[in-house]
Amino acid sequence: MQQSFAQDSGQAFEYNAAETDVNYIQEAELIKHLKSDPEAFEPNYNLAAYYYNKGVEALERLSAEPQSSTPEVWDRLESENREIVAMFNKALEPALIAFRRNQKHNELLGMLSGIYFALNDMKMSDYYSSLQNQ
Repeated sequence: MQQSFAQDSGQAFEYNAAETDVNYIQEAELIKHLKSDPEAFEPNYNLAAYYYNKGVEALERLSAEPQSSTPEVWDRLESENREIVAMFNKALEPALIAFRRNQKHNELLGMLSGIYFALNDMKMSDYYSSLQNQ
């Protein structure tokens, strides 16, 4: 799975599930950029995309697993679901900060819609989806 979201500069910023181990370094770099300008669009957008993509990757892994009704499987699924929700929750704040800076960025609007959908807030998901392509 590969997600690609364009940076404000128009360059692609890609994340690939095979590179997950390296992403911790990317996360630290993105956070470092935010320290100099916490309201900047690009690092907030990219940090949100980082967490969003990790949430999507975890969701895809979860849905690809065979389903079983043993207590061990239910415990693992519950743990993985908490991880997924945590990633989308972490994506929300930087995505909203980026939105305050650029309310017309289609990829960001789609990401916000997806974040709220994953957090089971259909009203907000629909709201951001309705702003796309206006």
